[in-house]
Amino acid sequence: MVVMKALIYCDNAGRDLYGLKLLQGYLERVGVRSFICNSFTVRGFLVHYRPDVFIAARGDMKIAKQAAEFC
Repeated sequence: MVVMKALIYCDNAGRDLYGLKLLQGYLERVGVRSFICNSFTVRGFLVHYRPDVFIAARGDMKIAKQAAEFC
């Protein structure tokens, strides 16, 4: 069985973290391994974790272009 991996990017913990934690809980319940990262840890997760899906709160982030190369 192949397990999908999702990387959730949180750039503003005060505004986005609660909603992203709810999303992470749902993804875990349906069988998707997921991690939440921030601007300091995102490159390490992209290179070593190699996610199938990259989720960001906003699509106009610079990191989204880099994540497209790994996903």
